[in-house]
Amino acid sequence: MENQFLPPLCFPKAMNLRQIRRQGGLPFYLPAYEHMAAGDEITVRWGDERFDLPPLLPRQVGLPVHGCIPLVMLARARPGHWRELTWSVRDRVGNHSRWAPCQSLGLPEEV
Repeated sequence: MENQFLPPLCFPKAMNLRQIRRQGGLPFYLPAYEHMAAGDEITVRWGDERFDLPPLLPRQVGLPVHGCIPLVMLARARPGHWRELTWSVRDRVGNHSRWAPCQSLGLPEEV
C-alpha cells in the first residue's frame, strides 16, 4: 500500500461565517502527497459523514487539492460539538491509503 503517511487537511488562515456561507461551505486544501497520480480518488470524513472529491486530473498532480465541506453538512452539525476531520486516497488501481491524521473541528453557534 502506498500513501500511508498523508499530511493533515489544511484551512485558509482566516474565515468568517459570511465567507463560509458565500462559498457554500468551509474551504480546505490537501497538500500534495507522495505517489500522487491522475485518477486518485479522495474521500473526506467529517465525523460520521463522508464525501468524495472528483478524481484527480493530470494537471492537479503535484499541487494542493482544493475542496469544500458542504454547507449542508455544516448545518447538520451541533454547535459547540467537535468532530474529527480526516481524508484518505484510493489510487487508480484501487489501493486504499490509511486515513490522514485526524483534526478536531468545532463550529460556532450558527452556520
